[in-house]
Amino acid sequence: MPRLLKNNEVLENDYRILDSESADQAFAGTLLIPAKELSRYKKLLEQKQQPTGLFLDSDDEVESYADILSSFDLITINFPKFIDGRGYSLCRTLRDRYHYKGDIRAVGDVLIDQIFMLQRCGFSSYYLREDQKAEDAIKALDTFTLRYQGSSDDPEPLYRKRKAS
Repeated sequence: MPRLLKNNEVLENDYRILDSESADQAFAGTLLIPAKELSRYKKLLEQKQQPTGLFLDSDDEVESYADILSSFDLITINFPKFIDGRGYSLCRTLRDRYHYKGDIRAVGDVLIDQIFMLQRCGFSSYYLREDQKAEDAIKALDTFTLRYQGSSDDPEPLYRKRKAS
């Protein structure tokens, strides 16, 4: 069952994490290069014959990759556990400090309860855990109709909007 959510649509998985076993195999989707192995696949990134993405773990430092972020079509941020919130900060850093405009995808232990806040932080797609239903996740994107605080998806706080009208 598809568990990828993007633009309020349920899609098939379109990426594969690159490792030593799969590096030589043909694949039509996006190849994700683990940040910790980036130097190993530098040549592949330079040739870029297909979409490539950067796979960040929650303990990776975005600052280390700042000069090459724009060369990636997709950046995935892994949530190893539900309680690990570092992925939210990584996404905010990518959007707000480095102005990354591409797709930022939450992967790993991603639950429906997190979807709304992931969106607020700047995530644009989500790969759900197997026990989560994508249809429920789409509904969760609209959990709240009013957003008081500014965030990556809408930087203007509600009080400024009310003042303007």
